[in-house]
Amino acid sequence: MACMNKTSQFTQTIAIFAIIIAYYCFKIPQFYPEVFGWYLTDSDDVQRVLQVRDWLAGQQYYDLFNHRSNPPYGADMHWSRLSDIPLAVTELMLRPFLGIELAEKYGVLITPIWLCLIFSFVVGKTARRFNNTNFTFYLAIALIYLSQVVQASFVPGRVDHHGLQLICLFMAIYGATINTKTGGIIAAIGIATGLTIGFEAIIFEIIICAFFAIIWAFEGEKRKAQLNGFAIGLAISILIGLIINVAPNKIMEGANDRLSIAQVVPILIGCFGLWICANFVKSNKILFKFIALIFVGITVIIVAFQFPVLFKKLYWQIDPNYYRLWMLDCPDTRPLITLPLYIQISYGLFCIFGVLVTIIKTFVAYKAKDEGFVNWLLLTILVVVGASLTFFFQARLMGQASALTILAIAPFIAGALEISFKGLVLFTGVCILSFSPYNLGSFTKKINENKDEKVSYGAQFNCHSTSDFAHLAKMPKGLIAANLNLGSEALINTHHNVLSTGFHRDLGRNLNYPIFLSDAKTAEVKIRQLGVNYVAYCERSLEVVRLMEDAPNGLMADIIKGHPPSYLRLIPKMSNSEVTAFEVLPN
Repeated sequence: MACMNKTSQFTQTIAIFAIIIAYYCFKIPQFYPEVFGWYLTDSDDVQRVLQVRDWLAGQQYYDLFNHRSNPPYGADMHWSRLSDIPLAVTELMLRPFLGIELAEKYGVLITPIWLCLIFSFVVGKTARRFNNTNFTFYLAIALIYLSQVVQASFVPGRVDHHGLQLICLFMAIYGATINTKTGGIIAAIGIATGLTIGFEAIIFEIIICAFFAIIWAFEGEKRKAQLNGFAIGLAISILIGLIINVAPNKIMEGANDRLSIAQVVPILIGCFGLWICANFVKSNKILFKFIALIFVGITVIIVAFQFPVLFKKLYWQIDPNYYRLWMLDCPDTRPLITLPLYIQISYGLFCIFGVLVTIIKTFVAYKAKDEGFVNWLLLTILVVVGASLTFFFQARLMGQASALTILAIAPFIAGALEISFKGLVLFTGVCILSFSPYNLGSFTKKINENKDEKVSYGAQFNCHSTSDFAHLAKMPKGLIAANLNLGSEALINTHHNVLSTGFHRDLGRNLNYPIFLSDAKTAEVKIRQLGVNYVAYCERSLEVVRLMEDAPNGLMADIIKGHPPSYLRLIPKMSNSEVTAFEVLPN
């Protein structure tokens, strides 16, 4: 009977995945022209394509610089090759059939699809840890496709690392809910892989690490195997991550925005401390075990203080003035409450509902002395922290917060359906809520926003695709000075180099911004010293408005006002392009 049930579940799972593939086949025609015209979601996706392109063309494994930006120094992307692998593997598999150019574009189109299949499976399996039914598994997968913000990480063309981060986070949660050595190892691999890729989910990973320690303090010997697996697994996995990310000759260089020796050494000390606790702290007294954990924590902090780079502020590489002109207007680096009301409604309502659901379910599980109370408590903390950080820190965490909300809602609904018909009513209400935030958001936008927006929060409207750069692409190869948000798009759509891109480690902006902020005569001197051949900007970029407001007599302001200096010649463009470009005339 058990074998038949497993076979039935396998068949049903294959059927679900077939439906997902069909869903994507329906969506592909929408994204096909965008991907093939390099109209990708944002510059992260564009830069991923460029990084994989250079890697497959022979750029060294540990060389993560984009050498076409800020030449001859290049722009440090600080990313991990681990997040390049999915796209690179897909391209290599397609090349024998499609050739290099088409394999790259089809790779960008379909890589998010097979990553979403993996994510769906992991989410479904994790949801079952909170309510062990097939319905929970399938409902969790369905909610992924009802949630626009979660789906946004896996739409065709979305090849940045955020989808991978979600897979790693849910893998860590799945392992944390299994009280075995294997569960600890799975969670450890998820956390180490996530940290190797990037630090976007670090707060959630810290919470999961603390969960392993604290639950051991309360349950002792019952959690020994799980804590052992976690400590040993994390130590080994994080060392592998360091080797993946850092060249042997730079192993001692610390960083605060990517995995380096500065993070790995404190993590290893923590792992060793947890292993010691699990194997040699025999007391049954909770207080004694907490004292042992506090000692481990203090030791980790002391070691961390040996790496001052860890305590530098976020984006410390960016001059405060340039942060104000550029990054301050990037919506994903701002709190959700600072964005327009329709965005707050569109992205926040679902997470608020998730917070309420987890708190209620945790309280009920506690009162009923349910064995799953601990898992629900962990999920509640993750959901509350995710929603709070999204609203009050950075909106870029919205995808993770929404995905965690799905993990809470799916088993909650499944459990309610098992109790009574009222659960069915609840299920219907949640489905409506899953859609209504976007309808409400659209309605609010129509009321409160000017439909013909002149500028956009970080977006570029018609400043993405190949056709938008056609006039620049026809010009002889040269160096472009442009607003930062245009940099990566110029690289993928033309053969030119750029002075800078919109990434915080690209120090070319320190040469780029002074050109646009200086008066025309001073700007000319800088342009000729740097060998700039073209000056360009996106007409609807809020960054351009900031430059003009900050320097009303600067080069950018002169250009926007229709008074470009005589050493700049306007390059004719297509009517649907909002990329304005000038050629720098010789002396």
